[in-house]
Amino acid sequence: MVNILWIFDLSLYRQKHEQKTKQLWIFQSRIGEAEEPVSAVEDECCVLKGKVEELEKRNKALEDKLVDMETRSRLNNIRVVGLPEGAEGPDPCSFLESWLANALDMGPLRSPLVLERAHRVGRRRATGDPPRPLIMRFLNYKQKVAVMNAARKKGDIRYKNINVRLYNDLATEVHKQRKQYDAVRAQLRITKCQQIEQFLTLSGLIRTSMNKERKWALYWHGKFNN
Repeated sequence: MVNILWIFDLSLYRQKHEQKTKQLWIFQSRIGEAEEPVSAVEDECCVLKGKVEELEKRNKALEDKLVDMETRSRLNNIRVVGLPEGAEGPDPCSFLESWLANALDMGPLRSPLVLERAHRVGRRRATGDPPRPLIMRFLNYKQKVAVMNAARKKGDIRYKNINVRLYNDLATEVHKQRKQYDAVRAQLRITKCQQIEQFLTLSGLIRTSMNKERKWALYWHGKFNN
């Protein structure tokens, strides 16, 4: 009787074991079926990641080209800051052509300054607020360079005892890049060393000249490479 019960228990155990084995096989089969689409999705994600990285590179290259084109389109421009509102009158070009030559002490010119156009930037401000910047575009690039050189030489530019400043008209992205070097430029001004001549180009390069030995220093993302 005991042997019969033992055989019965063993048979029941085998049945349960076969059921568990069958269930385990079913689970493994389902897991295998689930892994196939997951693997396919992972492969697709890798492909898409590569495409996204390539698109980001192309987008960056296009942005750089766009900034370069915008910067070149502004090469003939000068931004005037501090000139009182309305000082230019109804004909800004005529006013600036006459006022610049006198204010910068440019003396007799081979040919008079000629502006293609001039206008204020932004909405009209409330009384008492700083005047809006004024953008002027020269017909001749050489005249623009001559005006900027004269402005640097003059230093203090006045309109009826009001300080006026002249700047190159830069693209927004270039202006942001230049802002990164403000600390360096300030330090160079503090040194007041006559042997050091520094200027910042549109592409973000700083050139330092010392005793006729010219050295190019590239400041990019906060790094300095000799």
